[in-house]
Amino acid sequence: MRNQVRTGLIRGALVLAGALPYLAFALGGGPTWLARWFRFQCHGRIDRTLALGGQYFPVCSRCLGIYTGLALASILVIPKVSAPARRMWIVGAALAMVLEVYVQDASGHAPIHVLRLVTGLLLAWPVALTLVAAGSSAKEE
Repeated sequence: MRNQVRTGLIRGALVLAGALPYLAFALGGGPTWLARWFRFQCHGRIDRTLALGGQYFPVCSRCLGIYTGLALASILVIPKVSAPARRMWIVGAALAMVLEVYVQDASGHAPIHVLRLVTGLLLAWPVALTLVAAGSSAKEE
């Protein structure tokens, strides 16, 4: 029973964390503490940030993908992936992200927001699965 509660709390925290950029966007920037958090963990370059209706998200498109991946993976918790497979997924996603960053910077092309969103999501998904799995497999006291 405690593992279910712990897992639920972890999933809830990840969903809340993943929703923060969307909440801040909906609030026109959100509270000051939230804006400070986003500036602390994301470069926030306008050329790498998505906008809707002339308003920019509080984080770049890659960070938005990361936040989205954390939330979606903790809601859906699919697929059930073994720990070794999650580790390989994280390494592969990180390599794909590094390659995308290198190609973008070396070629000087404009950011491709869909690619940035996808690489962020692909990296965050197995991280969220790992955190949820850790909560569900923790030993009872």
